[in-house]
Amino acid sequence: MPEQDRPTITRLAQEIGSLALTPSALVERCLARIGEVEARVQAWRLVDAEGARAAAAALTEEARAGRIRGPLHGIPVGVKDVIDVAGLPTRAGSRACDGAPPAAADAPVVARLRAAGAIVLGKTHTTEFAFFDPAPTRNPHRLGHTPGGSSSGSGAAVAAGMVPLALGTQTNASVCRPAAYCGVAAVKPTSRSLPADGVVPLAASFDTVGVYGRTLGDAAAGYAALAGAPPAGRAAGGPLRIGVVVDPLYDRATGTVRGVMDAACARLAAAGHRLEPARPPTRFEDLIDIHDTVMAYETAAAHAATVRAAGDLIGPRLRAFVERGLAITTDRYEAARRAMDEAAAAAWRTFGGHDLLLAPPVAAPAPAGLGSTGDPTFVTPWTLLGGPLAVIPVGTDATGLPVAVMLAAPPGAEAALLSGGAAVAALLESAPDPAIES
Repeated sequence: MPEQDRPTITRLAQEIGSLALTPSALVERCLARIGEVEARVQAWRLVDAEGARAAAAALTEEARAGRIRGPLHGIPVGVKDVIDVAGLPTRAGSRACDGAPPAAADAPVVARLRAAGAIVLGKTHTTEFAFFDPAPTRNPHRLGHTPGGSSSGSGAAVAAGMVPLALGTQTNASVCRPAAYCGVAAVKPTSRSLPADGVVPLAASFDTVGVYGRTLGDAAAGYAALAGAPPAGRAAGGPLRIGVVVDPLYDRATGTVRGVMDAACARLAAAGHRLEPARPPTRFEDLIDIHDTVMAYETAAAHAATVRAAGDLIGPRLRAFVERGLAITTDRYEAARRAMDEAAAAAWRTFGGHDLLLAPPVAAPAPAGLGSTGDPTFVTPWTLLGGPLAVIPVGTDATGLPVAVMLAAPPGAEAALLSGGAAVAALLESAPDPAIES
């Protein structure tokens, strides 16, 4: 979609506020785009055109009466299909939930978006129960490549220009990896900082709602609505002290990813920011092992009964993971939880002198094939450490696949992440438009 047809949420808000654009017209624009490309991308589990049109008509009348709720007034949003939307079924990407009844109420995160004036356009595809059995969604930049997971449909819907904003969830790398693979921005806030009511669980220690936008500014606007207010704190002023994370895990990065990181560091340094190595006190490989133990145990607790009752309706990856989780003793799980808390405390003491941390979100651009959602391990340690994360698209590689960088900050430091992230995005951000194949 041409750049002029994909304005930022800031510009859309200005147009809606001035009545140059109505929420109804914006919904029709999104529905038309869905009609153009959805058959190829397959980002949506359900499009609620009737509900979106009704909400848009009401918000159009509010705008004409001068009642603008805020920057999301009239902005369409996709909701990952593990999050309840009143009147729509939550199927969690699973055949076992094909007969699910409509949700009785919005999840609190959805209610907050609606209160801010956002319009729910429908439910986006997810991997099964937000684990690794893939959704049908394809990467808009290369239809034979994965869009990542588990928030596959949300990342792809924003990337393909079908919706300006979408919700995802992250338990491992499920917000950040689709953003990096699809060439959009994302914000994953501090773990468990947003209400999880009305969200299908996977592993309670990590499950966190996040938001996608074409730009970091768009994602930040969505996060502000979810949080109830913009993150408190001063705007970034002057040079940032940025820790460039160094760990043996990143030896797996391809030459493309290393080149992206080198170019990003050079540009940030040339702008006057102070970059220095930041080495975690615990090897990231060890953090991955701890995360895996906690996640397997909690996934088994959440889904063992469903897996056993549904049998072959459940995908093989989730079935195997649940069985592995059932073999973990409570003592081993509690030891892993203690190790997780100790590792996080040590890491944030070590990283405390930096305004932001910079790292690659993925080892390589989106791999070919739809049977896997790609490697999550570059994000896994950060999910365990619990702080907010932001993915910033920085263009494409030589083959046209998106590339990105990721920023991290300590738990509760969304203000620092987003204010510093805005300065970084001003220098690096480039959200590529997909040439969706016919």
